[in-house]
Amino acid sequence: MKYLYKKNGFTLVEVLVAISILGILFTFLSKTINTTKKLNQPYIQKASKIYDESKIFKILVKDFSQVVGKSSVIYGKKYDIVRIQTKNTIYNIVDPYVTYFVSKKDLALIRTESLEKYDLYKKEDIYKEYIFGDILSNNTKSFKVFYKNDFFNIMLRAKDMNPIVLKLQKVQ
Repeated sequence: MKYLYKKNGFTLVEVLVAISILGILFTFLSKTINTTKKLNQPYIQKASKIYDESKIFKILVKDFSQVVGKSSVIYGKKYDIVRIQTKNTIYNIVDPYVTYFVSKKDLALIRTESLEKYDLYKKEDIYKEYIFGDILSNNTKSFKVFYKNDFFNIMLRAKDMNPIVLKLQKVQ
């Protein structure tokens, strides 16, 4: 009597050949993915830069177009200090007091938002208040604001971004 054996699986050689082919394919695939990441890096950096610039632009437009009451500007050679009360808020404060200034240490343009007015030069004022701060740009070359006839003229120049120049009318 003859026994007929049915082949139910793969042989060891077939499995090893399949694993070798998959290993070669994954090697080429990983090299292709790494090359694509390197080639896309400049585009990712450019997109990030454009996103950051548009974010700063939107904050400036919203803050200065929705000013409530008086605004004050302390003029400097390169950097102005601006204090406004605006309807725009990032931290859910009703009609916050917003101050823009450039730090001396790292030349960062800083936007602070608080519930009450405070003086930058008096430490006791700063310690009493809840002040929220954001760095808008680093390596700021100049930040100038001129207010005349209900128009704010704003110019911001920083090392790693395109200049932002705005002329905004104060909304009544």
